[in-house]
Amino acid sequence: EFLTPALEYSPIDLTEVVWGGVGPKDSPDLTSPLIVPATEAVYFDADDRVFGVTIEGESRAYSLRIVNAHEIVNYVVGGEPISLMW
Repeated sequence: EFLTPALEYSPIDLTEVVWGGVGPKDSPDLTSPLIVPATEAVYFDADDRVFGVTIEGESRAYSLRIVNAHEIVNYVVGGEPISLMW
């Protein structure tokens, strides 16, 4: 109901909108992902995009390609629990 005022001026025909079928548990979060040194990550290309984080001098890079499949990564970096959500 809260969208009703905005939809009055929307060019979108709501009768054409369909549910994609993806539920909240269809893409499980990634907890304690395998971490390898950059020199051993041979399955990535040099221009792959990553999410990077550094806490207390500890750095991690999470591949957009992998995070895209899971949408959430839970890990501990520099002694701090983090959640990366995409």
